[in-house]
Amino acid sequence: MLAKIWANGLVILVAAILSMKLVVHLWLQVQIAGSLLLFLAGAFRLRVFCDVDGHSARHLYDLDGPVRPPGDPGPRHPANALSGSATPMESMPVWLQDAMQIFPTPHFVNFAQAVLYRAAGFDIVWPELLIMAVISAVYFAISGVRFRRTLVVLQ
Repeated sequence: MLAKIWANGLVILVAAILSMKLVVHLWLQVQIAGSLLLFLAGAFRLRVFCDVDGHSARHLYDLDGPVRPPGDPGPRHPANALSGSATPMESMPVWLQDAMQIFPTPHFVNFAQAVLYRAAGFDIVWPELLIMAVISAVYFAISGVRFRRTLVVLQ
């Protein structure tokens, strides 16, 4: 599981760095307000969730919506469609806003907007990072149990 996370995570993070530096900063000439390293730390937290929860390449494609461009016509996982990245969370019913808190995507959207748009530092975004870390750890543990069960069945 760790090999899968590191391999996929590093490729995605390198692509994110290149996208932010080459496309956003150099080509579009948009200044990034906050710390790119802090943003990448949060993006890696989200990748841990996506990598351990993804059952196939297609499922991973559905899950990683917050790190894809908004105009990407690909399908959206319900957690991404309701994450607040395309429409504000405030426009959803309160019960749905509360239900979405078990997914890391709304926390990542809050984190990324704070870091990239408002230059928030670690002292401001650490609660979102902590929440994403806890959710990722829970998903990692559940995936580990599921993986072990699969190995037992295959033997």
